[in-house]
Amino acid sequence: MKKILLPLCALAFTVANVSAEKQLVKQTNWGITLDESGAESARTDNGGTTYYYDKNNNLVLEALAGGYTQYSYTYTADGKLDKKFNQSWSQSKGWETSGYTKNVYDAEGNLLRAETYNLKDSLMSVNEYSGYVNGCYAKMENKYGNGEIYYSQTYGYTWNENNQPLTMISYSGEFETANQMTTYTYNANGQLETESTQYSDGVGGWMDPHMTNTYYYNADGNIDHVWQYQNGRWGVFVTDAVYTYANLDAAYVPTITSIEAGEANTVKLVWTAVEGATAYKVIFDQTVAEVTETTFTTSTLLDGSHNFYVLAVVNGEDKNVSDVATCSVKDEGKKPATDFAMGAITLGENDWGGVAYNIEVSWTLPTNASPITGIKVYYGESSYDYVSVADVTATSATIQLGEYAVRVYDTELYEYTDGKDLTFSVVISYATGDSERSNTVTCNPHNIATDIQTVVANGATENADVYTVSGICVRKNVKTADAVNGLAKGIYVIKSGKATQKVTVK
Repeated sequence: MKKILLPLCALAFTVANVSAEKQLVKQTNWGITLDESGAESARTDNGGTTYYYDKNNNLVLEALAGGYTQYSYTYTADGKLDKKFNQSWSQSKGWETSGYTKNVYDAEGNLLRAETYNLKDSLMSVNEYSGYVNGCYAKMENKYGNGEIYYSQTYGYTWNENNQPLTMISYSGEFETANQMTTYTYNANGQLETESTQYSDGVGGWMDPHMTNTYYYNADGNIDHVWQYQNGRWGVFVTDAVYTYANLDAAYVPTITSIEAGEANTVKLVWTAVEGATAYKVIFDQTVAEVTETTFTTSTLLDGSHNFYVLAVVNGEDKNVSDVATCSVKDEGKKPATDFAMGAITLGENDWGGVAYNIEVSWTLPTNASPITGIKVYYGESSYDYVSVADVTATSATIQLGEYAVRVYDTELYEYTDGKDLTFSVVISYATGDSERSNTVTCNPHNIATDIQTVVANGATENADVYTVSGICVRKNVKTADAVNGLAKGIYVIKSGKATQKVTVK
């Protein structure tokens, strides 16, 4: 297995036991429940990670359980890790790459720099490693893209006769204060057996271990599972990471011979047959599709570019993946709404009795478009700033926003102050993704609602309760006519029987 990054050098001694053909293909994480005697009484599947390798046995794709995070890797000509791409899944845009990490090595293959870039290839941060002894770095510096150091740590080691670390003490700060010690033990085969971490007690000693990893090996010398015991301020937590391996072989790698986009945002793949294969797996988006033929057609995909890998299943084992094949699809019927407009804005209450802003909006649905699956009314630039409209045929709605969206909280005054301008628009959702935003309307709902003095005109009584606009009751059962007399400047809500009135004290 390729060594990706070794934050604790002892890990170098564990992965070195993996043979060239047999690779780690899955890690399953179990949460362990212990009984009163300390024995395992139950375990819960906490997900895990699946690993895919190319014909050179290089890790090319790392998929985390849940399908919302993955990492892809590229390599230099001599087989060293070059770039690691961070990707997250969006229900409207598919896999989005947030940036990548590029590694720089010295002549001995030691990692010198891990450089993090954004999608514009601008250097964002750097982790530098130096002072290598027996394959372990003695210093780590974290820097901003401009070279300014924001964190540094040094490490001191003791070694056994095989040049394996017995202890590693980390130091940080201007005076290089020891803050953590990791102790390692090894079995008779020289394999890492335990890895135990302790924090400094602040007076020159060490606290009891707060985390201990115990490594278990299979007959091939590979790690079978790792038992982790954590004893912290919130109690004891035990996990068990179980590893699964497969015999990989480049002779079983399929070749994708054809990939093309079809109707309704589908993609069809064709690949070469692999002798001895009982099935094939197609890896794309959040899907692993298993088929017995050498062709596969997807269901409807989101607009954009999609990467595909194919692997053969031989003797019940997943083999190496093919070279990646890429295909782009675009739904020409995915049209935006038009004529977006805003109507009345009134002040009211939400279901929890808090202040809410009811905002009337309308739009025109596109014609001759693909089937609509949802409508979202946006009130900001963030992908989370929207309210869903349940009726996919609707051309108008009244959305409700709370104070957190409409007003600004002043941390010095501990109250909400004048609101902010919000940009409203509507987005149409299709099975193939979201449309572009409609035309936009910008306004300050708080200021508009402030101009409405009487929200409910009828049903007033002689006495009233007075609230701040953040819902805090400041007066109870007072004369309605004198409700706000003597109050500090601000905006208040007066509730008098069935009548609600908003007033400004200047």
